Amino acid sequence: MKSLILLIFLFVINYSQGLELTKNSLKEYFICTDNKKLGCIFQKKLKKIIDYNLPLKDPDNCEYEKVIRLEKCDECQEILKDEGFIIKKDLNEDEILIRGKTEKGILNGIYTFLEKLGYKKFSFNYEYIPRDFSIYSLDIKENPAFEYREIFVKEANNPHFAESFLLNGRLGHRNKYPLRFGNKFFILISIKDLFPGENKYLCGNQIDFTNEDAIYEAVETLKNILIEEVKNKKGTIHVLISPNDINDYCRNTKSLERIQEGGSPSTPYIDFVSQIAQDLKDEFPDVKFFALAYHWSRKPPKKYTSLPENMGIFFSTIDADFSKPLLIRNNTYILEDLLGWCRYTDTIYIWHYITNFSNYLIPFPDIYQVADDIKYFSTIPQVKGIFLQGAYDTFGSDMVDIKIYVFSKLMWNPSLNIDRLLEDVLKRLYGLAWEDIQEYIDTLYLYVKNPDVPLFIKTPPTYLNGEVINKLFDILNSAEEKIEEDKLVNLQKILLGFYVAVLMNQDNVDKSIVKIAKENLPHLVKKFKISHYAEGKSIYDLKKFLKEDLNKVSKPINVDKTDIWIDFQEFSLNICCSDIIEDKLASNKIAIAISGSKDDWAVQLDLNALPEGYWDIYAVVRTQVKDGTDPEDKIAFRYGIYPLDIVEEVPLEDFIDGEYHTIHIGTFKNSNYTVWIAPPGKEYIEYLLVDRVFAVKKYAD
Repeated sequence: MKSLILLIFLFVINYSQGLELTKNSLKEYFICTDNKKLGCIFQKKLKKIIDYNLPLKDPDNCEYEKVIRLEKCDECQEILKDEGFIIKKDLNEDEILIRGKTEKGILNGIYTFLEKLGYKKFSFNYEYIPRDFSIYSLDIKENPAFEYREIFVKEANNPHFAESFLLNGRLGHRNKYPLRFGNKFFILISIKDLFPGENKYLCGNQIDFTNEDAIYEAVETLKNILIEEVKNKKGTIHVLISPNDINDYCRNTKSLERIQEGGSPSTPYIDFVSQIAQDLKDEFPDVKFFALAYHWSRKPPKKYTSLPENMGIFFSTIDADFSKPLLIRNNTYILEDLLGWCRYTDTIYIWHYITNFSNYLIPFPDIYQVADDIKYFSTIPQVKGIFLQGAYDTFGSDMVDIKIYVFSKLMWNPSLNIDRLLEDVLKRLYGLAWEDIQEYIDTLYLYVKNPDVPLFIKTPPTYLNGEVINKLFDILNSAEEKIEEDKLVNLQKILLGFYVAVLMNQDNVDKSIVKIAKENLPHLVKKFKISHYAEGKSIYDLKKFLKEDLNKVSKPINVDKTDIWIDFQEFSLNICCSDIIEDKLASNKIAIAISGSKDDWAVQLDLNALPEGYWDIYAVVRTQVKDGTDPEDKIAFRYGIYPLDIVEEVPLEDFIDGEYHTIHIGTFKNSNYTVWIAPPGKEYIEYLLVDRVFAVKKYAD
């Protein structure tokens, strides 16, 4: 009896050894495929794990027991989506199958198989390679939850990097960085593309979408563009017809009548895109047209027929408070708009945001919230894709490595557990210090859960108070003491953003922490190749700012000793289309300078940055005027309140002297309104210069 038991035991050992897949046994395999490009990618990645180049064989010369087959699955039409895959290894067989309906599906299967071996890509410059692995069987069938998945950050410019996270979208990267397989072709068509040269259809900085001649001209122009695009691309082309990026719309008589009929400012624009889609449907059957639901066009018409089958909606969440998921409190109105669009189309892509465009580097604690949003989007059948826009013009934005890993995983499979995903990536990136980084993330998350701490995509860096910054410093200091040398670089990326936050709030932070930040930040900026600190804003401007001693900023003359007041200098404001220059007349010796020929809302203050209560808002402004300019009947600049229809034009006569003057913009409570300042759009103003915006508390709420 004992001999029989021993015989069975030995048989089981031999049986297992023959069929177990390990680092050594995998070296006995061949790669069998008729797709040399896929085979080479797989071969190269496997070599990182097993230190050996598996031979490539075509299917006609692949009569081996130990073979990994990369192949199209023609009979899988019913069970696989375009980018889905099957991975199969039976317990009693050595053959491994990686099958997909398309090349991109097979590639996704390859990366998933590598993960099953223990290999994982965690960031642009860090990957985990297992010492060994042990696999007996595999039976995997996966389809993506969303057909379109893109994370628009600079790190994902590299197509190999994007593909390794199973991403496929290139709306942001477009043709400059195409993927190797399964590129989702997106063409972004602006109003300038449709109406090159002088636009005779302009109306309120937007075009008159009700003008029939404008519609005809747009159709003809787009037809010529598509003829060339179709020649160069195979498969479905998505065309996003974007209005001017101005938070305003045409208000002529015909437009207002159509808006009233439809019940939303978006109605004329939707009519416009819908007509284009219908007119070009027969000539371009593989083209789908999209309208952008964004700011004024986000709210769907209340009374509308269904959109054409070849038209969808790209829905932007730009106005959301990212301190909360979209299902919570102040954000529910955005979800109501999204669900409203679901009545008119079965194809909606989400344009979501994962950074602070006013300062890419400071903490923007949105990981849990965006994870919840992705999960919720997956429950809406009409939502077919997600575009996550982050810091696209610089490396090293806040938590970018962690966000890429977590969000890409969830866009493929929203049922994954966020806590496990975080633990996985934190352990690999931060080693012995991973629990400290978890505490850092949780501390920030709990801080913004406070109803008084909103998190918008252009949130002033002063939203962090001294207490939380001091606490974060202690956490990061603990992490620095524990972390292994080879993982220190990952911690330094977090320290970079933290140091920027310290210097932006240095009046409220322990001076020893400020000193450490000033000593270390320049080196880290150079090390991580930080080119921009904010959207369109060079890191050079931030360096100029850091040279100044902010404690010596003078108090405005309108502020008494007993007043409660808040100062918003250059880096606490939302700015665009401008430069930050040295200005001896300014309170901190630097100012925002905007060309007078522009008419953009160049300087903005979100009133949600204010604490509770009512506040008097002031701006300190001056102009540089061309010699010989007669100020009579001319304006120096405009200011207003969005979305209220409050616009004031300031006469040039009051600002002709080139000195700074303080203007009272109005009295407001903290809210979702935005104060804006804009040049006149006239050549007689060389530069409009804004020193500061400040708020003086008038009375409690």
